[in-house]
Amino acid sequence: MRTFILIQVVGSISASIIGVRPGEVKPRVQNSDMTILCTADSGEDSTGFCTASNKCQESNGRSIGNCESGGVCCKVEASCASTMTDPVTYFQSPGYPEAATQDVACNSNVRVNKKVGQLRVDFIDFEIPGPRQDGRCETNNVFRTFAPSAPNGILGGNEQVGLCGLNRGQHLYIEVEPNDVVQMHFTLSGTSVIPNDMAVSLASSVAYKWNLKITQVEFDSDNEAMKELEAPAGCLQYFKDNFGSLTSFNLDGVSRFSPEQNYFICISQKADQDFRTDCGVELRAQVFGLPFGSPAGCEPGDSAVVTEEATDEATEEGTDEATEEGADEAADEATGCTMCCVASDSSSLGV
Repeated sequence: MRTFILIQVVGSISASIIGVRPGEVKPRVQNSDMTILCTADSGEDSTGFCTASNKCQESNGRSIGNCESGGVCCKVEASCASTMTDPVTYFQSPGYPEAATQDVACNSNVRVNKKVGQLRVDFIDFEIPGPRQDGRCETNNVFRTFAPSAPNGILGGNEQVGLCGLNRGQHLYIEVEPNDVVQMHFTLSGTSVIPNDMAVSLASSVAYKWNLKITQVEFDSDNEAMKELEAPAGCLQYFKDNFGSLTSFNLDGVSRFSPEQNYFICISQKADQDFRTDCGVELRAQVFGLPFGSPAGCEPGDSAVVTEEATDEATEEGTDEATEEGADEAADEATGCTMCCVASDSSSLGV
C-alpha cells in the first residue's frame, strides 16, 4: 500500500446572503438561475439557497429566512430512499437529530445539476460504529459513496473502502459532471458500539446518527461564496484558513487509519494574503503515524520523510516564510515510519 499526502498551495429579519460584498448589486432570484447561498436568520447554524417560496415547498424544504435578493432562504433536509437535486441538501439519518439503533440499509442519490463540477460534503454530524483493528470498516457498519469518476468509491484503492467511526467536522470533495448520479449508502447493524467521543459524552453507546451537508459547487459562478467553495482538481479535502487541523478520517484516539485510500489534501492561501511574504506551509505533527515503508517505494521526485510518533493527526499553520529545518530535524532525530510526500516548490514541510 502506498500513502500520499499532497500539500498544494493554490494560488429586519432577513437571511444573510453569502458572498455579496457591501455595495454590490444583489441579483434577483426571479431573473437568474445562478445559485445564491444564504444563512439562517434565527441563529440556526445552517446554509440554504435563495429561491421562490413555492419552489422551496416543492423541494420539501422550509424557509429559514428571507433573502434580500428576493424569495426565501430554503433549507432542504432528506433521508433514506431520496434523490437529492437541490443546490444544498442536508442528508440525515432517520429521526435526526435523535440517534437510532435499528438495523438500516439507507441508500440515497445525488443528481448533479448543470454548471456543477464538484460536490462538497460537510460532516455536520457523523457517529457510527468504528473500524476493526486493521482500520477497515465492518461491512455491516459503513458509509460508502460512489460516483462515475470513482466507481470503486471516492476514497480510491481497490477495496471500496468506506468511512465509519467519528467524523464530525470532516469534509470531502467529489469530482462530478452535470447529470451524474452519486450514490450514498449507509449500512448499520444497530448493535455495534460507537467509539467514545469525549467532547460529547463519557460513555459509548450503540445509537448512531449522521447529518451531511451536500453542496453542489457550480464552476464559473458569479457568487463569491460559490467561488470560495471550488477546490483544485483532484483534492479530497481543501483548506483555506491560516491555522487549523488536518485530521484523518475515523480518528478517535484508538482506531487506525484505513488502508487503500488516495488521500489528497490541498491547502490554499486566501485571496487577501500577500503571496510575496506568505509563501509557505508548516505542518507540526501532534498525532501522526503511517505504515512502515522504504524510501525506495517513493516515486521519483517524492520526498521521503521519517517520523517518530505513532500518530494520525497533523496541524497546519500558515507561515511568513518557507523553512526546511523542521523536516531535516525530524529526519535526524526519528526512527520508525516512512512516508512519501508530494509537495509544491512553494511549500515547506515541518514534522
